[in-house]
Order: sequence, then structure tokens, then C-alpha cells
Amino acid sequence: MAPLSQGGGARPRKVDKLDRDAFEVTLGCRRLTPDTMKACDPVLPLLQALETAKRRDKLDQDIRAAEDKQDGGSKPQDGAPIIGSVDPGAESFSKILGWISCGWIAPSPDDVAVLRLLGLTIVPSLAGLVLMFAQLLAPMYPASKSPRGR
Repeated sequence: MAPLSQGGGARPRKVDKLDRDAFEVTLGCRRLTPDTMKACDPVLPLLQALETAKRRDKLDQDIRAAEDKQDGGSKPQDGAPIIGSVDPGAESFSKILGWISCGWIAPSPDDVAVLRLLGLTIVPSLAGLVLMFAQLLAPMYPASKSPRGR
């Protein structure tokens, strides 16, 4: 049997006959008694690492199985599922508008995205013009001669 190390930086320890006997008696250091615990001390960290690796592999397998069940057409890249639509809101709006108008108006999702972009950029720019016209159209009454009499 090869020498075992006890952990990070510890010097290697040779396994003697008592350790091998204890390993066999305890069914691979899985059924410990007070007499065999000391003999199995070097083996226990390795067994814990093995169990952790098995649990990790099982979780990876479960995650892969769950990802395979997802709909989406293409295979995931780097473990992440691929989203089928860039802008699901624009796609659904174009479908709804086409359905409501019985096909007379059938914009593409790109048309809806451009219209949304125009609304997000032009409308705030026009807010200054609206404020300017509101000030021009407001009556020029001094505060003491207001029509309300205050």
C-alpha cells in the first residue's frame, strides 16, 4: 500500500499492519470503534473527500438532466440555457397587434423595438418644447390682478 499523507503539508505516514487490519475490520473505516478510530485517522480525510466528490458528481448529473428537459431548441452554452427571443415584449406586442387588426397591421418585432426606441428618446426631448409653449400661452397677469381675485 502506498504512503498516505495526513493533509496539507503533513509528512507522509506509512500504513503499518495494524492500520491495514483496522481498515479491513472497520469495512474501509466506515464502522469505527474507539479501538480503531486512531488507526483510521489518516484515512478519514480521504474518505470525506471521496464522499464530497461523489455528492458533487451527483449534483452535476442532476443539473445536466434538468437542463436537458428545458425547451428552447438549441443546446446550452457553458451550462446556461439559450433564450429564444432577444426582446420578448416586442415579439408578443407584434403578435397581439397583428391578431387584433386581423393581419392588416403586422409589425415585426424589430419595428416595435425601433418605435420603443423613438419613444424613449424623442418624447423626453419634446418635454422642453411643451413647457415652453405652456409658458407662452399662459396669461400674463400680475399676482395682484389675477382673475381669481387673490
